[in-house]
Amino acid sequence: MPAEDQGRRGPGHHGGTRLADAALVAGLTGYDDRPPTDSPACVAATYLANRPCTPIAKVAPDYLQLVREALIAKDVPPPALAIIMNSWRNGTKKQYGVYLKKWQEFCILKDINMTFTRINDVLAFLASLKSSGLGYSAINTARGALSALLTISKRDTIGSHPLVVRFMKGVFESCPPQPRYTSTWDVGIVLNYLKTQSPVRRLTLKRLTLKLTMLLALVTAQRVQTLQLLDLDRLTRGKHFSFSFSEPLKQSRQGKPAFTLDLLPYPPDRRLCVLTVLNEYVLRTVSCRGNETALLLSFTRPHAKVSRDTIARWIRTVMAEAGVDTAVFKAHSTRAAATSKAASLHVPVDQILKVGGWSTAGTFGRFYKKPVEVKRFASTILDN
Repeated sequence: MPAEDQGRRGPGHHGGTRLADAALVAGLTGYDDRPPTDSPACVAATYLANRPCTPIAKVAPDYLQLVREALIAKDVPPPALAIIMNSWRNGTKKQYGVYLKKWQEFCILKDINMTFTRINDVLAFLASLKSSGLGYSAINTARGALSALLTISKRDTIGSHPLVVRFMKGVFESCPPQPRYTSTWDVGIVLNYLKTQSPVRRLTLKRLTLKLTMLLALVTAQRVQTLQLLDLDRLTRGKHFSFSFSEPLKQSRQGKPAFTLDLLPYPPDRRLCVLTVLNEYVLRTVSCRGNETALLLSFTRPHAKVSRDTIARWIRTVMAEAGVDTAVFKAHSTRAAATSKAASLHVPVDQILKVGGWSTAGTFGRFYKKPVEVKRFASTILDN
């Protein structure tokens, strides 16, 4: 049966429901206005009630379970199924889950099937996302989520279907993706503040933790995800320190060397030397970390490994204390602030790309290389 014909059956349509309801009404009223059994209307009703259909899955906390169920319905062998499900990283799974939930709600509202549907239903869903105010990037993520779930035809996936491709081009032309920030803050503001947090041996564990976290964010220009994965068991010490990683990072690519994070000493000013702060932090946390090898721990009991959200909150705390407007700039802005500063000091672009984990200069130039926020820079000079 063509997939587009299957797509109209939705939740609550169980075999014989419509016909049974009609018979019940006729029995109660004594009047049967049903058409003859061989009429087109009755034949259509019987077809709708009894045709096979994959039911809409129940709401699941992990919406990627819907993808798993769709693959099972395609008879994907269990060993291959597990490997395929591992192809999506946790961040992607989280993003996809948002739009699979929206797709499920859309299907329930429109009374259509979630996994076998028509291309027009997909286009209607994507158009509804556009009407709700979502931009190109969000809608493109939704397209990726649906591509993992839906069956349209043997020839085209959702992502490659000509109408979807043309639709996405229209979205791009009407509202091209824009970077979050048009400018960035001057890292000198935060560095001057961090200098006041010295000497490190006299800092409380909280202040020491915040200083180390912010220094790591600035001197490495890494994402919060990377900072959370720093592990002492994967630390190599020498003239410089080097962290390797046991799982892929966002910038990890097939065919590319495994990413390592190098931390260099800074002899001109030990107050800003990340190795000095790191050594003090490791020494200070030995007695409270037990068997925990993650670098960054909570500074309150039970001193467990912290989440990405906690690390982001620590970074925003230091930014706010230093005078950066955290109503505008979030923790991720440290990447743009640090690399934009490096670019202004004429650090070679290939070095910036390597540190930041970008594959092309275009990505850096479009989304991260920003002018320093003039208003903040001027006010800082005057305040001093």
